[in-house]
Amino acid sequence: MIRGFILFLCLISLPLAAIPCSIVGLEYEIEFEPQSAALGTKNARALVDWFITKRDVMGIMDVSIYVTSIENNTRSLAISRERMHNIARIIKLLNKNNVPMELGDYGRVSAHNPRAAIISNLAVVIVQPACLKTNTCCFIKQQ
Repeated sequence: MIRGFILFLCLISLPLAAIPCSIVGLEYEIEFEPQSAALGTKNARALVDWFITKRDVMGIMDVSIYVTSIENNTRSLAISRERMHNIARIIKLLNKNNVPMELGDYGRVSAHNPRAAIISNLAVVIVQPACLKTNTCCFIKQQ
């Protein structure tokens, strides 16, 4: 369900001219350990590798980081925000072109949802490629 929402979010954030060319790999999902805001070495390294590849190969126009928490649970909200800021600190260090970064909240998932624990432990980083500025993502100028 969360992956479908992420795909929907990606599609609506792209200009209509870029949709037909199917740019893949613009989002990166990070699964955290329950009750922990620490990225861990493995997740941090994978995030760094993914971001540097996107930055150096296709260029980045902007970056968004989103988290979800369990509704009416201040501990879950605090952990999700700390996760978001931990990711942002890493991206900020790698963001050599100072592209805009948006930090956001998908919202709250009901504690009664059987997948609440899974959904609330995910964070998503989304990049928009620099080619969107010039409408050259598909190497064909679209009118």
